[in-house]
Amino acid sequence: MYVYRNLLNCLLILLFLNCSCSINMNNSETPIIDDPVFLSLVDSIKLPLDSITSPIITASCYKDGMYSFMKSNHKEIVFYDYYLQKEINRVIVQYPISSYQIIDSNHIVCYNYSKNILFKVNLNGNTLSSYKIMPTIDLFPSPIAKTSPIIVSGDTIIFTGHIGGESHHEKKNNRPTTGIYDTKKKSIEYSVQYPDIYNKYHFGGSLMRWIYSDYNDSKRTILYSFPASHYIYESCIDDISKLNQFYAGSIHITQIKPMARSKMRAFGSNARNKYFATTPSYSNILYDKYNDVYYRIAEQPSSDFDAGSGWHKEISVIILNNNFDIIGETYIGVVNPINRYCCFVNEKGLHIMEPSNKDENSIAFNIYSIKNKIDE
Repeated sequence: MYVYRNLLNCLLILLFLNCSCSINMNNSETPIIDDPVFLSLVDSIKLPLDSITSPIITASCYKDGMYSFMKSNHKEIVFYDYYLQKEINRVIVQYPISSYQIIDSNHIVCYNYSKNILFKVNLNGNTLSSYKIMPTIDLFPSPIAKTSPIIVSGDTIIFTGHIGGESHHEKKNNRPTTGIYDTKKKSIEYSVQYPDIYNKYHFGGSLMRWIYSDYNDSKRTILYSFPASHYIYESCIDDISKLNQFYAGSIHITQIKPMARSKMRAFGSNARNKYFATTPSYSNILYDKYNDVYYRIAEQPSSDFDAGSGWHKEISVIILNNNFDIIGETYIGVVNPINRYCCFVNEKGLHIMEPSNKDENSIAFNIYSIKNKIDE
């Protein structure tokens, strides 16, 4: 019986490996670009840090000339005047936070990951309201870091999050990525599932499960970018469950292969990290309201993975117009590993963190402006 059981397990593993190798994960669509554009490095900016503030950031926000980020203690938000390039305020909050959003000149909405608490504060740090969310599903989409905005619309707060691991219990409709909280009814609903490929195949969990999104407030739409999908997805906050899909793949990514193993098998963090580092993927999606375009970041496989010292993925930026047609792609190269938490757009252009932060007394961004190739 022991020999038979082992033989059966081997056959199942071989069958899974064979299926994984034959998966059609190719990037088969090639966009036709009639009027191509590109991103040009036009400037840079440095924001000073004091001697006790770490340059390691997992949440930041830009709004109306004010840049802010969450300190590594998760209880303090540092604010800068972008144009003067100097610190103007620090807000200490009641609970540790994993994500936050500046709503207006005097209001911030924050999320506490460990206790699932949404709360609003003013720029003095005073808590104005708080809501304890009681999850009604096992795979609850808490925002563990800020790779998506928190959206406030009337009495509704919309947030996007994930659980990093893989689950063999996962089905098409039981792992939502978005929570919709009604502050009057004190009730929570869920929406926006992972693309089908996540339900069928093993992508290692971890950073391949992170969800990136941005909000176009003029259209009241959210754009989603999933690391393993060549497509982006649009939904209107008036009916988030309805998704429109658009091809937004990179010319530098031919395919994204899933892991050749069953979700039933546990494995260590080193294997997960190595898979992510050596596999192409997608990350941030950002709306540029000044040019009415979208930027999607594509990440190339790392050739220098080291379990002890980390790795770097080179990136390119895919540019889409307001109809989600690809109108260009610009290769950037190596960026700072924490760029996914820090990149932002203003009227000067797309801000991407410089590759290495040699000066620990500042955080530095390269600024890229959109250009038309015909004009060059």
